[in-house]
This record gives sequence, C-alpha cells and structure tokens, in this order.
Amino acid sequence: MNKEIVLATPYARKLADDLNIDISLIPGTGELGSVFSRDVLGFKGTAKITPVAKRMADYYKLNINDLENNEKKITKKDILELLDQRNSTSVVENRIDDEVLSEAKASPMRKMIAKRMLESMATAPQYTLFSEIDTTNLFDLIKSSNSMFTKLNGQKLTITDFLVKIVALALEKHPVINSSYANDHITYHESIHMGVAVALDDGLIVPVIKDANKISIGDIHSVGKDLYKRAREGKILGHECAGSTFSISNMGMYPIDFATPIINQPESGILAVGQTQEKPVVIDGEITIRKMTAFSLTLDHRHIDGIEGCKFLKTLKELLQEPLCILL
Repeated sequence: MNKEIVLATPYARKLADDLNIDISLIPGTGELGSVFSRDVLGFKGTAKITPVAKRMADYYKLNINDLENNEKKITKKDILELLDQRNSTSVVENRIDDEVLSEAKASPMRKMIAKRMLESMATAPQYTLFSEIDTTNLFDLIKSSNSMFTKLNGQKLTITDFLVKIVALALEKHPVINSSYANDHITYHESIHMGVAVALDDGLIVPVIKDANKISIGDIHSVGKDLYKRAREGKILGHECAGSTFSISNMGMYPIDFATPIINQPESGILAVGQTQEKPVVIDGEITIRKMTAFSLTLDHRHIDGIEGCKFLKTLKELLQEPLCILL
C-alpha cells in the first residue's frame, strides 16, 4: 500500500513520524482500515524508548526498531552501545590498506570523556556566543593585588582565580545560566559551584570550587591550587569533581582565540577563555593599546535563549572591565 493513500488520523500520522515508522505497514482498526494512534502504539515493530534515547536516535539517524526489546524500554545506554558498534564497524570498513603507526586501547578516562561528550552533544542542542573583552583593568588589579598577596602568602594570584570569582558573581545575576534541564523541568541552583577544567596527559578533569561566589579570591586560590595539584597527581577524590553548576576552561596560555566548548552535563553552560593580546582600541575617539581577551560561552538552548546568553556576557564584560567592584 502506498503511504500517500493510507487512511489515518492526523495524530496517528504524527505519532508514526515521531517514532520513525512507515505508517503503511501498520494495520488499521478503524473503518475502512483507518489507522488510529492506538494502532501506531500497538504496532509490533514499534520499540519503546525513553525521551533522551529518542532524541539521541534522531540526532544520529538510528533506526530504533533495530533495538526493539519487548521487556524494557530502549535507554540512552542502548543507543550509546549501538553507536560504539557502528563506529567500530565504520573504522574497520573505512580503513585504508596502509601501514599503521600505532594503535592503543583507550584508557578508562578517555572512554569516560568520549561517553560524556557524546551524551552532551546528543542530549542538549548547544550554541556558542563569542566576545572579545577589554581586560586591561583586570590584569592591572591582579598585578597590584599580588604585590601584597605575595608578601603575605609567598604565592601569586592567577587570572583563573579572578575569573572563577567574577563568573560566579555574574551567575548570581543570571540564575537561568546556573541551572539544569532534565525531564522537562528546569532546576535553578541556589549554590554556585565552579568547575575548572584541568588538562592531564590523557584528557581533562574538572575539579569543583564550591560556593565560589561567597568565598574570597585568596580562598579560591588556595582551594584551587590544592585541587589542581592533586588532580594532576591522580590523587583527587571523586566527590571533589562532582556537583559543579557551571564550568570554565582557560586556554589563555595557548595561541587560541575562540573555541566551541562542550557543556559538562548536567550543567547548562561552559565558558572558554582564550589568549589575551594587546590591540589598538578606540576609546573616546582616541586610539590606545589595551589587553583584549577572547571569551566563548556555550549554552544549552533547550531552556536558555540567545538573549539570556547575551545578557550574561554583558554582565561579565562589565565585571571584567571594572573588576574593583568584586571587592565591594
């Protein structure tokens, strides 16, 4: 039977499309064989699937009926396993007849990173906003603060210390950025726990600085220094890398301007910080040299519209350009 001449209710057609089922294959129980929604739902070839798994299957154009299970629903885990199989098969099928330099099995950390990044991209539609912000005053503040901080503590405050504090204060003003989306609900987090990406030889780990908006920059430095050191030594504890509500990835030590960072689920946003360069800028009609830093903000478009991201970046820009206000 040709799909165009199948008798079916509009809702039945929509349901069949959503489930990726050829409606012409469904026996109708209505008058003249019309297909109703009950027929679609009861169709033998229909696989039951969770909403997240359905979105992932649609994103990667998978046929969910290949995973049909009469005893339980198809879950995100089933989709990931199918993707692993497909990717493995693809590598074998597409491998050219050439010498292989080397092969190595992915480490547990690399496999976990791959899994989480895949889940993040498949679960949340993500977009990235870019902005170059004048951080001259911020670097001046860091320099002047270190003249005293070094005398008292024998250590130097870093740009990351200040960024953690400033971003946390910006999040206070924009609760939707400090939220999570799951099961058709938005959770607004009262606490602001900042994840800071730390590069390791085999990947990334994200230690968490709790209540970053409430503690001093000196405390952020002390807590962060300890966490980062133990993370690189492989001595950090699991709970110290859990519970973050927003993350920062500082790549300013590399010749990178902008990036498209991937959200660390279940967070709703991540800020990548690029390199700082001295550039000519027009201020009050005059050209002057200023320190300009590149920022890339990735957000979850399921519940954070572009305008909300723009407002957050505006607040962040104001705090970065007038950093003394963080001391008030």
